[in-house]
Amino acid sequence: MERTTFKFLFYAKKTRIAKNGEVPVMLRVTVNGQRAETSVNLKINPTFWNVIAGKSIGDTRRDYELNARIDTIRHLKTDYRMQQNYLWGKKGLSWLQRHGI
Repeated sequence: MERTTFKFLFYAKKTRIAKNGEVPVMLRVTVNGQRAETSVNLKINPTFWNVIAGKSIGDTRRDYELNARIDTIRHLKTDYRMQQNYLWGKKGLSWLQRHGI
């Protein structure tokens, strides 16, 4: 049986700054060395982004909601069905989009 690597990385895309100074939060999924990126449809002030933790360090309700959404997505990583049924490429990205990621 071939070993499968499966990783999630959340990051603030600081090259796409909105007029209000916020940046989109992105998700990079890597499966066996192949990457796909998508937005999680949330924005954050880059000052409050913790690169190491991949979360917001702010203490507003919005920051808590952002962190809760990130935690929910991280829990999907452990979902056995996702790992077994994951098809890379457009099908994989559409799976992420269907699940609101």
